[in-house]
Amino acid sequence: MDGSLLYKDSWQGADLPGVTPAGLPTFVDSSTTDFHEKLWLTQNTASARLTNDWTSQLQLAYTENDVAAQAGRLPVSFRSQLMFADWRNIHALFDDQAQQRHWRLVWGGQARHERGESVNPLRPTQFRDERKTVTGFAEALADLGAWHQEAGVRVESHDDYGKHTLLHFGSRWGLSSSLSLRANAGTVFRAPGYGELQMPLLGNPILKPEKGLTADAGVDWMPTRDLRLALTGYYGRYNNLTTVEIGPGRFFGFGNTPRARIAGIEASAEVRWSEQLHSGVDFTYQYSRNLDNDRPLALHPEKTGRAWTQWDMSALPLSFRVNATYQSPQWNDIAATLRTGHSVRLDVLATYHALSQLDLYLRGENITDKTTGGTYARYTMGATVFGGVHLKF
Repeated sequence: MDGSLLYKDSWQGADLPGVTPAGLPTFVDSSTTDFHEKLWLTQNTASARLTNDWTSQLQLAYTENDVAAQAGRLPVSFRSQLMFADWRNIHALFDDQAQQRHWRLVWGGQARHERGESVNPLRPTQFRDERKTVTGFAEALADLGAWHQEAGVRVESHDDYGKHTLLHFGSRWGLSSSLSLRANAGTVFRAPGYGELQMPLLGNPILKPEKGLTADAGVDWMPTRDLRLALTGYYGRYNNLTTVEIGPGRFFGFGNTPRARIAGIEASAEVRWSEQLHSGVDFTYQYSRNLDNDRPLALHPEKTGRAWTQWDMSALPLSFRVNATYQSPQWNDIAATLRTGHSVRLDVLATYHALSQLDLYLRGENITDKTTGGTYARYTMGATVFGGVHLKF
């Protein structure tokens, strides 16, 4: 059995949306606009081996999100609750250790029950609703020597969006102990959450669920024990893709892009220079398109990258990690008229291992205090420093 509990209580000042003399959206300073959020999240999982060939697992989870805000002294609020249960069973259908052939069957179900309510003085009626989703799934997995194959089906029944059947197929081929190829394909359905629908100042009550087809293929290569390389190409075609954009005189809001395409390439490398020193680099090139106007999707930068180094000192119980992230320019609205430039951000983390179960850490984000990437009108400078304690039980 295992479980976890997360509690967060945060307050954030905010600015009011406005319009520049040229008619472009902007934000203006406001001392009477803020967001206060409380979040509870807990989950508990129990797993039992019922027979030599059958393992059963039950996960129960609960989440509550409470937001109280004011925009120019106008009070608004949003509250959502989610109760979730996942039951899955793993059956070993066939095992041949000599030939490295294994067959597995995974099946089970999920149940979600959600409640949501919001208070928004700008709307004639207030929102209060609850809904449930029931899901059944089954997946077959086969290890056939160097080949791994999997195929699954998932049937979802939504109170508000009807029934949907989703398919998934995957394959991996180990060419050698250091080189493997992989590919996946499947269908997608995602219902909008209550927050996306009804969060005051941000939500869109007429959001539609998104549907699509996704596929990816890649290669993993480990030429030496100290070097790992990976390359992945991916493609997605979506209807009613949920996107975020900014519009004149409003906060950032959710919307649907009726027809969208997202494709790209991800590359990563990780090297171990010694037992104490590790480094890595990741890079993504993404091509996104709104197929109705042939423009890039909002908040989808074309290029992003990250380089990092981790140093664990041998003489002292100290470790250091440095991350540098890059984001290329991006558009922030459907019409592709609001653009933010490229940005580089540097973060540093220092950890002191005081005891086997106690760590003290100091983390600095954007320590060079340069312009950080983000959405239009929040493209600002600002360094942040955190200090904390990590206690392990």
